[in-house]
Amino acid sequence: KDNNDNFGKTVSWNGKPSLSFWKDSKCNKVDGTDGTIFPPFATKHDILTAFSPDLCRLGIKTHSPFGNSSKV
Repeated sequence: KDNNDNFGKTVSWNGKPSLSFWKDSKCNKVDGTDGTIFPPFATKHDILTAFSPDLCRLGIKTHSPFGNSSKV
């Protein structure tokens, strides 16, 4: 069964499911999209993640009553 939440999701980078650059496994996680596409039907309550290969980091986008919030 396909899951719309996985649409456009990055599952590996350079053939590996995680990075080995950072000391923390959470920081080495490859997750999210490439930032140009997100799952359809996302709402303001969803947490959207985007993996940036240039930064070798995962970015998180959430909705806030004060505007959008980004974390790196």
